[in-house]
Amino acid sequence: MDLTQYELDNGMKVLLLPSKSAPVVACNVWVGVGSADETPDEAGLAHVHEHMLFKGTERRGVGQIAREVESAGGHINAFTSFDQTCYYVVMSSRFFDTGLDILSDAIRRSSFEAEELSRELEVIQEEIKRGEDDPSRMASLKLFSTAFKEHPYRLPVIGTKESVDSFGREDVLSFFHKHYVPENMTVVLAGDFELDEAKQKVEEYFGDFATAQPYKRVERPVESEQREFRAAVVDEAAHNTHLRISFHVPDATHEDIPALELLGTVMGMGEASHLYQRIQRERELVNGIYSGVYSPRDAGMFVVSADYQLASQQEGEEGEEALGASSHREVVEAVMTEVFQFRDIEVSEAEIRRARTLIESQAVYSKQTIEGLAMKLGHYQMVTGDPLFEDLYYERLSEVTVKTLREVARKYFTPENTTMVVSHPKEIEGIGLDELEAIVR
Repeated sequence: MDLTQYELDNGMKVLLLPSKSAPVVACNVWVGVGSADETPDEAGLAHVHEHMLFKGTERRGVGQIAREVESAGGHINAFTSFDQTCYYVVMSSRFFDTGLDILSDAIRRSSFEAEELSRELEVIQEEIKRGEDDPSRMASLKLFSTAFKEHPYRLPVIGTKESVDSFGREDVLSFFHKHYVPENMTVVLAGDFELDEAKQKVEEYFGDFATAQPYKRVERPVESEQREFRAAVVDEAAHNTHLRISFHVPDATHEDIPALELLGTVMGMGEASHLYQRIQRERELVNGIYSGVYSPRDAGMFVVSADYQLASQQEGEEGEEALGASSHREVVEAVMTEVFQFRDIEVSEAEIRRARTLIESQAVYSKQTIEGLAMKLGHYQMVTGDPLFEDLYYERLSEVTVKTLREVARKYFTPENTTMVVSHPKEIEGIGLDELEAIVR
């Protein structure tokens, strides 16, 4: 990619990628603060800013930002993760100036009007409640809180009812002034623009953005090595049982990540994968099953996820036996046998080629749009510190062999590194923690 990278005098990073593929420009501002950078009394504040920054500024009233973007035929949005918050506008290149103006105004001069903040906090409380009503989401949150004991990845990005209820305007402003500083931001532009003009516009809208003191990045606690099997069994008002399994793995830049992602694809991505073929298709034990790697800025997890109903929950046709597993034990044994066998088996070269093609194809599809290009650059910049890290990733991916897959499986797939959550419907019996550990061992 013909990428231009530089820093403004105030420390703000800038990534510019001209592309004439369509008369569209994607304008992103990435802020290097996510929920993992919050103190206990700030839990959920990063996400509150996602809701508030487009709700009015010193120059634009509530609703005016959305009207201006829509008038230009564009769209505007934001998202929050553990590691960063991103604000973006995508619109016709002839309104390029408008997009930069709006983003700069929102990032620098949001008003955080008290009445609007109160309304948005109510919206977030509803969002929390909807999440609590989603058994699959709750099972995944339980997995993170069980697997991580020290690192803030154990906490939900959105915060809790109690923390969100405690926020006032001063809390929001304090967080804003602490983290929304040029040194902690990256501007990403991709699309139909002239490079010199883009540089001039970025300088015009962000160059005089200054702060009184250098930014001090939050020191996150480091998760200790997991040395014992961990598990949780919970009951929910749900139809399915949700099985979640994880193994701690390194951060996104580690040399093992390409092999782990290739292994996750071979094991549990798509209908040709081992887990789908053995557990879902042949034995009909689950309704859905998947495996993959979550590799954020800090050390992440290899995750196996399955949803199922026991045969006792289902009514078959008269004279027909109900499909499904007879017990939780049957499902857990089948899944863990399939997972742990990758410590010993030799995956075929054809499977490796299929998995590598799937991963590479996803990367190609994600960059088909200008918006996708900008997102990809911003993501790699914030997570790895290098917007072109993808090149190194695919170089490492091409070097993965049958032996490499077996080595990473043996390294990370151990009973001591296993965390498991079984979230089952209230009306059916669960499974004991000791029994889960015995199965895994």
